[in-house]
Amino acid sequence: MSEAFKKFLKQYNATGRERGDGFCPDHFIGMNENEKTTANEMLAKIANKGDSTAIEGLGLLATQESINELLQLLKDTNQSSSIHLSAASSLWKATNDLRFQDKLISFLSSTEPRIRMRAADELRFTPSSEELLESYSNLLAHESDKKTRQAAALGIMQCIGLLNGPTDIGASYIDIFRDLADTNSK
Repeated sequence: MSEAFKKFLKQYNATGRERGDGFCPDHFIGMNENEKTTANEMLAKIANKGDSTAIEGLGLLATQESINELLQLLKDTNQSSSIHLSAASSLWKATNDLRFQDKLISFLSSTEPRIRMRAADELRFTPSSEELLESYSNLLAHESDKKTRQAAALGIMQCIGLLNGPTDIGASYIDIFRDLADTNSK
């Protein structure tokens, strides 16, 4: 049994806060093909029950089988659900296929504030485009939730080149960020 598979099993069997930490790429790098197949089967079983940690794990596993499982989840779940969002995000991370960025953009108009915020955050890890900038701008123009407005503001700043990437907090542009995210400046 590889060290990677041992790490995977430890995380797979974790509970509580440790479980919520999710999987890391090193839980999968170094697995042999049989271990990858087993990991895929284990993750797919609980992903189909809505386990977002397992859905993200399938994306990190990034085998053809895990991608097929994620595609099936997209087909089988409500298009406005958190599970659907997790599957689209994991597919984006596994494939960098722009179809999945488009799926994520569609979540910016969800009726659920939490889903809009998650989508805005996830989209910061995808390439900037005019469509993405426009989508963030539309979200910011109509959003009242503070955290979602902040995520949209960071997305806009990243799209126009003020931030170097999704982990850049834009300290030198804090006034612009505050102005964009301020609900009173709608």
